[in-house]
Amino acid sequence: MTSILPEVPPEVLSILHSDGFYHFRNAVSPENVDYARKYVTDTANYTKMEVYISQVLGSLYTKSGLQLECAKYRISNKNNSVDAAGFHRDLQTMNNDIVDPVPVYTVLSYLDSDSTMELIPGSHTKYRMSILEAIHSLNNSIQIQVKPGDILIFHASMIHRGVFYRRLANRRLIQCFDCTPNSEFSQKILHLPCMDRCSQTMRKVFSHIAAVRPLIKTLDFINYFNVATGYGSASNFMSRLNYEGIEFLSTESNTPRLKPKFDEPDILNKYIILQTNIRDQKASDVSYIYHHSMIIFYVFIVQYIALVLATLYLVSQVLKTV
Repeated sequence: MTSILPEVPPEVLSILHSDGFYHFRNAVSPENVDYARKYVTDTANYTKMEVYISQVLGSLYTKSGLQLECAKYRISNKNNSVDAAGFHRDLQTMNNDIVDPVPVYTVLSYLDSDSTMELIPGSHTKYRMSILEAIHSLNNSIQIQVKPGDILIFHASMIHRGVFYRRLANRRLIQCFDCTPNSEFSQKILHLPCMDRCSQTMRKVFSHIAAVRPLIKTLDFINYFNVATGYGSASNFMSRLNYEGIEFLSTESNTPRLKPKFDEPDILNKYIILQTNIRDQKASDVSYIYHHSMIIFYVFIVQYIALVLATLYLVSQVLKTV
């Protein structure tokens, strides 16, 4: 009997497993890329673009053997820097017993040239690094130039960021999140929509920050250590909430969701939900999760900086008296 499965070079999945990502060049035909470009300008026709997303996932299946179902997606054009310009993981691992790669992926397709992604190879299995491990990993980061027609797939737990300080006329990007060949994992993911806390003002502020290279690099360097050390997961804070079977968090940061219009242009850079059975955080738990995964780290940083400054001041005063 002839196999209907695609013939996939064995090194593809091996590299994806070991490095955490794989860059498929010219995986989508120029005709399909041109099709997508027609429907993404300063708005997007999501009905038409879901056809393109199916083409991307179909091409990925042909080249990797991975038949993925994605929980949500987002289409942007230079306006996803609010949460993508700094190092982050799309999937935060809360189960401290997990050490192997998790088969949950992010799939990216760019429609314009000169688009750049920065990745930290191997970080997809380093869920809770020490500070020294984090520094070593950061020194091994790489930048990838992704061209129209390329597909970039990586483990959703990999640390990565988009590069936004380069001035481009367009940076049209289709991001598919929480894509897995195993439906079992979809029920282990708790999604974190911003709900009534979405702030347009904060999105504008972060967008401006992302365009200033020295500023975004400084802030991102500090935030990186929270990302690398596991977003506070070592404290096992999620065990205090009633979410049976949850092992991962999928944050949506400060970006709202959208139920798009049918076959009409609609606004960009919103999360579009594809699966009807995803599990969302409760509104009553938003502050608790945000506090333990983000705020505690920054409080510690502020205290540490204050302690260093106070020590330096005391030393300077002692030296004056000598």
